Amino acid sequence: MEGSCKQHTLAVTAQLYENHCHLLAMADMTGTVLRMSGVPEYINLYLSCMPMVDGCVTTVTQSIAYCTQQALGLETKETYPYERTTRGIKDFNEKHYQREWWKQRYRISRIDQILFKEKEQMKIMLTANFGPDGKKYPCVGILCMGKVFIDGEYARRCAVNNEPYKHPEEPKSVEHAVELYGPEHSVLIVGVNTLTDGKHYCEIKNTYGEEWGDCGFSKVGFEVFNSVLFPTLELPVKKK
Repeated sequence: MEGSCKQHTLAVTAQLYENHCHLLAMADMTGTVLRMSGVPEYINLYLSCMPMVDGCVTTVTQSIAYCTQQALGLETKETYPYERTTRGIKDFNEKHYQREWWKQRYRISRIDQILFKEKEQMKIMLTANFGPDGKKYPCVGILCMGKVFIDGEYARRCAVNNEPYKHPEEPKSVEHAVELYGPEHSVLIVGVNTLTDGKHYCEIKNTYGEEWGDCGFSKVGFEVFNSVLFPTLELPVKKK
């Protein structure tokens, strides 16, 4: 089977700093899920990751909170006042964020994380999500890129030649993956394909900009991910 939500994602732009990759991917996933809902107010929604940057978000758990909790939430580039200057809020804390109640914030219902030890479950859930009966929501994939796959031309060949990237040596743990292939990096999983034996892959959208891979996209094997984040959106039922 194959399935994709690539047509719903925004243009790839360069990330500000390397350590923002996870926050960018989380904001991209959240905004794309909301746009895919078809709710009129979400049609042209573009969310900023800067609230998480100024909130000093450094963990997956913290980023999930910003994307799901009512007290937090994300804002658009237009409404977030610090996007243009990339200057943080002095002495930022959650109360400061909560006090700014007049700003519209956006969030989804839930984000579930599947960890390294559950790798088989990752593929099952990804194929179900992008399958005929799935929501086809984008997911955040966390992996170690390695020196080879960071190279934009190599990533382009993986995409264009339908040769998904796989680690030369399969790591035994997240720590082993970091030891072999460098620090963890977050990408947006926008589709899957299991039509060709031996070449089952996920299509990913990176945060490196359009010069990396095939206009910012490439292909990887399911097994390269250290963990995957799956979003859920539950819209309120309208009363008749």
